[in-house]
Amino acid sequence: MANKIFKIGYIQAYNEADFIGYQIDNALKFCDLIYICEGSQFAAYPEIPERSNDWTMDIILDKIKEHPNRIRLYHTVRKHKNYRKNQCCNWNIALEYCKDNFLKQYKNVYFVGLDADEIWFDLAIKKMVDIMDNDQPDLIKFFGKEFAFSFDWQLIIHNNPKKRAFIFKVNPDMYFKPTHNAKNVGKNHIILNEDTYFHHYKWVKPVERMSIRHKTSGFVPGMMRWFKDHWENIPLENKTHNFYLGKFSLKKFEGKHPEVLDNHPLRNIKDIRKI
Repeated sequence: MANKIFKIGYIQAYNEADFIGYQIDNALKFCDLIYICEGSQFAAYPEIPERSNDWTMDIILDKIKEHPNRIRLYHTVRKHKNYRKNQCCNWNIALEYCKDNFLKQYKNVYFVGLDADEIWFDLAIKKMVDIMDNDQPDLIKFFGKEFAFSFDWQLIIHNNPKKRAFIFKVNPDMYFKPTHNAKNVGKNHIILNEDTYFHHYKWVKPVERMSIRHKTSGFVPGMMRWFKDHWENIPLENKTHNFYLGKFSLKKFEGKHPEVLDNHPLRNIKDIRKI
C-alpha cells in the first residue's frame, strides 16, 4: 500500500439532481474515494433552503448504498456571509480530511475537484489516470467546453475555452484560498492544451434554478438585474451578447457528449428554459 497512488474526488452539490448521479458514476471510474459536500452555501440568503430540495439527496444516498466504501457525504459549512468563502472553507475541510486519512498511507495522493454538472470523457479519464500514475506531477491543467440552455449550444465567454487546474498532488502545506486558488502546490505542472477533456453543463438548468444562482452571486454588480432583463430572451444563435462579465456567444455544437450522458433526460431538449 505504501507505493500506491490514492485519488480522492471532491464534489460540491446543491439541487443538482439532473447531473449528480452521472457525475458520481463518472468519478467512480477513476477515484478511489468520492467526498461529497452537499448543501447551500448561501448563508446570506436564509430564504434559500440549506439542504437540497430536489432529488439530489435521494440520488446521492442511492449511490452510497451501491458503493458504501467509496463515497463519503458531508453537509456544507455556512459560517460566512460570502458564499465564495464558504466554498473555500469546504474545499479546505475536504483537503484536511484527505491529509488526515491518506497522506501518510500512500506514496502520492491526488485531490481532484469536480463540479456536480461537469462530466469528463472516458479518454480524458484514461489520460489523467496515466499521468497521475506515471508522471506524478504536482498539478494538472486541461481544457473543456461549457454549455448553456441545452446540450446543443456551446457557451463561449471572452472567446476562450474553459481551463481547469483541479488535479493537485497533496502535500502537508497545501491549502486553498477563495475559491479554487491552491497555495503551496509543487512546481511540476502539466498543461494539456490539446483536445477537449470535459464538458461543463453549467447553464443547462431551468430558469428558476439559474435565478437562484444569479441572485446569490451578488458580488458581481448588476448580475440579477441583467438576468431579469435578458436571460429568457437570449436567442440561440452564434451571436455575441453583452454579459454581466463582458461578452459571450452561443455556438451550435455538432460534437459528441460524454458517453455516460447517452440516456440523460435533458439530452434532446432544445432549450432548457422552456421546461
